[in-house]
Amino acid sequence: MTQKVNSLAIESCENSTILEGRLDNVPVAQGFVVSALTASGIGEERICRAELILEELFRNVVLHGYGGDCARPVWLHVHGDGFTLEDEAPAFDPLHGDIVEDLDRIGGAGLPLIRNLGRAVSYVRSAGRNRISVLV
Repeated sequence: MTQKVNSLAIESCENSTILEGRLDNVPVAQGFVVSALTASGIGEERICRAELILEELFRNVVLHGYGGDCARPVWLHVHGDGFTLEDEAPAFDPLHGDIVEDLDRIGGAGLPLIRNLGRAVSYVRSAGRNRISVLV
C-alpha cells in the first residue's frame, strides 16, 4: 500500500517510508519510527534512544551527504526493535568516522551517540546506498 504521508514525503508503506532529504522531515521521520516501534511494544526509553539516533543520522544525510535540503530520497524501514535508514549520498560509515576538529569547525560529535546509544548498529554500502541499521 502506498500513501502520501505529507507534502514532503515521497511514499509510505506500513513499516517503510521514503522521505525527501529535507531537515523539516526530521520530525516526520521520528514520528514514523516512534509510531511503528510503539506498535511493536518497544518501551519509552528505547524509543527515545531511537529518536536521538535517527535525528543525528537524518540530519547528517541532509547536511553532509546531500549538501543541504533537497528532493533526494531517504528510506526508512522499521523492523521489530529497530530501524534502517538508507540514502544515496557518497559512502560514509558512521561507525568508523572520526571527529574533525580544527580552527574553523568542529564535527563528528554525534558519531559516538550513534555508536553507543543503540544495542547494535551496523553499516553497509550496497547498490549505491548507505544503509545503517540500528537496534534499540
